[in-house]
Amino acid sequence: MLRKPRPDSVIGSQLPPVIKDDVDAMLFGGSSYKDVQERLAEDGITLSQEAIRRYYHSQILPARLARQNKTAEELNKISVDGVDEATMRAIRSAALDLAASPSCDPKALSILVGLILKAEQLAQDKRRLKILEAKAAQADAAKQVTQSTLTPEERDRKLRSIFGC
Repeated sequence: MLRKPRPDSVIGSQLPPVIKDDVDAMLFGGSSYKDVQERLAEDGITLSQEAIRRYYHSQILPARLARQNKTAEELNKISVDGVDEATMRAIRSAALDLAASPSCDPKALSILVGLILKAEQLAQDKRRLKILEAKAAQADAAKQVTQSTLTPEERDRKLRSIFGC
């Protein structure tokens, strides 16, 4: 035999739309169940923290995870080639927040970490390219000096200046 739920145990059908929107915004924003309970008490609505918890886990958490997944998918489509350092700090912060979340979605976290790794690999490749270009310029300059008709002393002096010896 099923018993009738307590009046303070059902949140979704009990709240007017305006108050429900406020509660949703508070829960999306990370407010505690106690804060939500106090906000509802201001409007004369009595709900238990357990009812608020159940509402959060059945309604807010899935929507929040869906929003995070959508954001992560959009971020994965972005090329990290033109991403500035401030954006990368924001992505790192989002990844850290997601990893610290008790309801962490491994796919979304993997996508964010993948973006961070791609950006770091790109920066490393740029540094490597700059070094290789400098070495190639030194080699070209040295080749020109060795093929020139300079005296051995002049050639040695120019080679030292090229290679910084």
